[in-house]
Amino acid sequence: MFVGQTPPVARYFGFRNYVFSRKGWLGRRELFASLGDSLNLRVIFTTGTPNGAAGDPFDRETVVISTADRRLDALLRQWLASSGAPEAIVNTDVIARDLTRMGMTKESDEFTMLMRVAQFADAAAGEKYIRIPPATVLRVTPQTPVPIEPFPLPPERPRGTQTSEAWLKPALNFLIDAVQAQYRGLEIKRRRMRTPLLSGLMCLKRRTPCFGDNSDAVYSVSLPTRLNDDPRDFLVVVGIQHETTGKATFTSLAIYNTPRLMGIAAVTGDLLLNSADRYLPTHPQRRYLYAYKFARHCQDEPYCLVVPQGPLGVPIETRLNLIERAYLEPVTNTGPLASQIVPPQVLHVCPALTFFGRCDL
Repeated sequence: MFVGQTPPVARYFGFRNYVFSRKGWLGRRELFASLGDSLNLRVIFTTGTPNGAAGDPFDRETVVISTADRRLDALLRQWLASSGAPEAIVNTDVIARDLTRMGMTKESDEFTMLMRVAQFADAAAGEKYIRIPPATVLRVTPQTPVPIEPFPLPPERPRGTQTSEAWLKPALNFLIDAVQAQYRGLEIKRRRMRTPLLSGLMCLKRRTPCFGDNSDAVYSVSLPTRLNDDPRDFLVVVGIQHETTGKATFTSLAIYNTPRLMGIAAVTGDLLLNSADRYLPTHPQRRYLYAYKFARHCQDEPYCLVVPQGPLGVPIETRLNLIERAYLEPVTNTGPLASQIVPPQVLHVCPALTFFGRCDL
């Protein structure tokens, strides 16, 4: 049970419980599969948004109960009320009893809860919140075992609206052509980013890894590649500004060390703004587009992110990949429908011959 304050003003925050690992025939396997919809800033009950009413959910008191048992939830709500916590700020995060193995044995699932926060409006306030969280997490266990009255599995919030980004595909192709023209004389490999349809509940049924999925987001993932130390070897990611089209509240574009599944660095949607102008200075739809560069050397070039080496980076001999996240369509209070999002494309630019051969994508 989380008792405390929500984060200060940010583009996104949400709570989500996961089955982190499960015991199988060959030992414990990491699943990292979500247990349903996220409790995000648009639906959470707080003192600023009692019972989910419209208001200000930031830096407000809230309670999140994570349980599979109706009886325990009711008892906790009674205890909270007697302690002065208003009923209107209490949220129940349902754990699906039929899909989980609860208990304290070696055969039981391991659970974890994540509170995601993205892009604080005030960096100092955000740093303070992370360093000294104004919240307490309590583990509550009945002194006497009682029969469990499981919750039914809550329905997922429906995704999708009447609008999609398909109308921007011609403009995106114009941008791709313009970027390729800019780097004429170098080899260019063009690849789409794929959009895996991750569902924690489906992963639990199939016993497959879900990599920390989140119902509030659509993920687009590139194939792994390498970047050498040549300034002429770099990636240009071209895509749609999902925040500008209204299909997302928050977006990010991140570099990952592929073998370690480790995020290295990222750019947020506000940093992608106007990045297509250098390639399409007069195109009427350029504000809906972006073109961002990832390289070992940027030489103070705007709209370019350095991919570091070393233990917290991506060594030259190691593969990397990119992940674009589009979070929380405002109309639906959940992630966009994948079919209504146009995924980015990656242009790997390099000399015709590199240390690893041709463009390694």
